[in-house]
Amino acid sequence: MAPRAERRPVTREATGHPERFGWQTLVEWAAIAAATALWLLLARRLVDGGGLSASALWLTAAGALAGYLAGDLMSGVVHWFCDTFFEEDTPLIGRVLILPFREHHRDPLAMTRHGFAEIAGNSCLALAPVLAMVALLPAPSAARPVWLGAYAGLLVFTVVAVVTNQLHKWAHVPAVPDLVARIQRTGLILQPLRHAAHHLSQAEAYCVATGWLNAPLDRIGFFPRLERALVAAGLPMSETAPRWTPPQPRPRRNGPPPRRNGPPPRRNGPPPRRNG
Repeated sequence: MAPRAERRPVTREATGHPERFGWQTLVEWAAIAAATALWLLLARRLVDGGGLSASALWLTAAGALAGYLAGDLMSGVVHWFCDTFFEEDTPLIGRVLILPFREHHRDPLAMTRHGFAEIAGNSCLALAPVLAMVALLPAPSAARPVWLGAYAGLLVFTVVAVVTNQLHKWAHVPAVPDLVARIQRTGLILQPLRHAAHHLSQAEAYCVATGWLNAPLDRIGFFPRLERALVAAGLPMSETAPRWTPPQPRPRRNGPPPRRNGPPPRRNGPPPRRNG
């Protein structure tokens, strides 16, 4: 049996196409505008339906927290899936979805050179139809309090999903605005040190919105179990997944550490005596 040819990663230059298609930016900004308009419409419905009233505020807050956690979970699931399955030259999704994730492992700073439309447009493109379908449903009201919580959860989830790549980008930027650095220190958004664990192992800490769920998910082996289930169902793992090319170990010094030249200096004369 002939040996399998080595599969090389596809870079943006290797595709034979320019870095960005002209129509991509137009589509991304259109998706951002549509998602923003739909989000504002749903937010207005939540307020008009009594979502901020004293009797329903706790439901709205609970829904918002659930949406915040769901956004972090979704960021991890998408990140893990694109790191684990399919290839950069897979039809339809390879260049648009898989390539950016694989490129990020080869060059973690590449995303810091991308504009807002490029890092948020795909999320808005996926979320705009969902928001449109929700807009067709009956508006929330005090008569349906659970619907108020669901609305709040969806709105917060949408915000987290749209800004996830920006939060991820800030975790790699050498210097961020002071306000961003302060929020990072509070742990409300992804902290650079927490995210560094992913690039060291390339097989854990996949959540890149807040990183809150990384520890519990890694502790229970969530992604390895999900991976085994999908592989058992017949979905083949990627041959160029980042885990197959672990990062290089940190360079070590050659030889023993340098020593001081000569013995340590001595004091001149006897040590001083105490008075009395």
